[in-house]
Amino acid sequence: YEGSGVMEDKIDRWENPPSLPPTHYVDNRIFTDSEIFSEERDGIFAAVWKLVCHESELPQLGSYRALTVAGRPLIVVRGHDNEIRTFFNICPHRGAPLVRDESGTFGKRIQCFYHLWTYDLVGNCTGITRPVGYEPVGFSKEDIGLRPVRTEIIGGLVFVSIKNDVEPLEDFLVCIFRTTNLWKYFIIIDQKFAVIGNSGLIIILSNTMSFCMF
Repeated sequence: YEGSGVMEDKIDRWENPPSLPPTHYVDNRIFTDSEIFSEERDGIFAAVWKLVCHESELPQLGSYRALTVAGRPLIVVRGHDNEIRTFFNICPHRGAPLVRDESGTFGKRIQCFYHLWTYDLVGNCTGITRPVGYEPVGFSKEDIGLRPVRTEIIGGLVFVSIKNDVEPLEDFLVCIFRTTNLWKYFIIIDQKFAVIGNSGLIIILSNTMSFCMF
């Protein structure tokens, strides 16, 4: 049994933290505070490029994948012009999700299940139900469309950024371009990770992180 002096000393050290600068402590609220989480989601994850898929996962015209980035539901779709675009998976009419499956193929249009509003694969509204009802307020389908998300592709990897005013993807991934012919080597694992290696460089990318190893 430890003497009372030893016990009191250990208790004192527990209850009185070391005299370190405040910046050296991690407040445990960062793990539980919803406001901190919201700030990190908007200030970090919504403000940088995130890997969402490989272009081979959108094999046909009209192919799409649905996912969430920084709390925003997204649709990544290959248009009939073969361009890959990303939109919020939200109908601007009543906020209903446009798709509820993780992947699939659109025909000529995207149709919301709720009130059957339709959009083309470029994001333009192509049809609203009972348009005559909106005539008194001067509203028409030309006044609305899907919310686009900045999308860039490099080496077949599709990246998106919720914030539109971000640096170009090549600048964000500058470490990758220090080598040549890098994009010859990649593996998609569970549709989330790309492992790329060349000349001793290994890069791991996912929809939650990216880092380089030399």
